[in-house]
Amino acid sequence: MGMNRAWRYRLYPSKAQQGKLTSCLYECKGLWNSLLEYTKEYY
Repeated sequence: MGMNRAWRYRLYPSKAQQGKLTSCLYECKGLWNSLLEYTKEYY
């Protein structure tokens, strides 16, 4: 059995970077939900 390692990094984004991250995560969430719906419908 293998050993898993994990690292955690804290981010301290500026206000502009925080806005861009929020926007990107929102778009990723929408894409994920669309693909999940497609998968449930066609598989």
